[in-house]
Order: sequence, then C-alpha cells, then structure tokens
Amino acid sequence: MATQNFFNHTNLDGETFSDRLRKSNYDCVSGGENIRMVDWKSDRAQTEEELAEFIMTGFIESPEHNAGMLRPNLTTVGIGVYVREDGRTYATMNLCEAYSASEGNE
Repeated sequence: MATQNFFNHTNLDGETFSDRLRKSNYDCVSGGENIRMVDWKSDRAQTEEELAEFIMTGFIESPEHNAGMLRPNLTTVGIGVYVREDGRTYATMNLCEAYSASEGNE
C-alpha cells in the first residue's frame, strides 16, 4: 500500500485478504485484517511507542476493528508497519484462527 499509494483491503491486483492468505499457504481456518493509515509526527505521535499506541487505540476505538480483535477464535496475530519518508504510516494487523495440531494439519 505504502509504495503504491493506495489504502484498501483489496490490493491493486484485485487480491483480497483471503486471496493473499490462501496464496501464503499459512495454516489459517479463518481470519480478518485491520488496516490503518496515519501521519506520524502530525497525528499526536512523536516516538515509535506513541505511534504504536496511536495505531492500536484507533483499532480499539473503532467498533468494527475492535470486534475483529475480540473474536476468541482468532488466536494468532501478525502486525506490519511501514513508515514512508513523508511520515505517512501504514499499519496492517492480520488475525488468524490457526489450525490446531489435533486437527491433523501438520
């Protein structure tokens, strides 16, 4: 998103989170994606810690994003943050219900 100047769950090739998840071969039964774009150093965040807190607070204060994070079956999380030279910051949180070893998927 950051290098191609767009902000959407669907990338410029038309791939959705589900498409990218399947393509990755990551063992995930179901999942969800939270994305956020902020301007670092102009959106009340001066340090990396403040930036992380600002991003997470935004997810928590958004009913849709927070509901996804609170789904008890989504037990695995991956977070990526990219900061452009101009300070525009893109954050992605991928949530996953991972296969358990007892399900026989090794």
